[in-house]
Amino acid sequence: MKITKRQLRRIIRESLQQISHEEAVTYLTDRAQQYHSDRSLTPPAIRTLLMDDFMDDLGHVASISDYVDLIDALS
Repeated sequence: MKITKRQLRRIIRESLQQISHEEAVTYLTDRAQQYHSDRSLTPPAIRTLLMDDFMDDLGHVASISDYVDLIDALS
């Protein structure tokens, strides 16, 4: 099966859809809860992990500048 450039563009565009603010907050909150359950992690380490998680999983669909304060509060 061949795929045209037009179809490929549509697939890429659909895959880059924006994530809702609520979904991003829920994702970060869940990750922070997991990290806080590990007593060996310090708040700066948790902040670093949350920043890495955001960039790896959400950075292509949302701006981290909108979530820095939340990440700081969660860590």
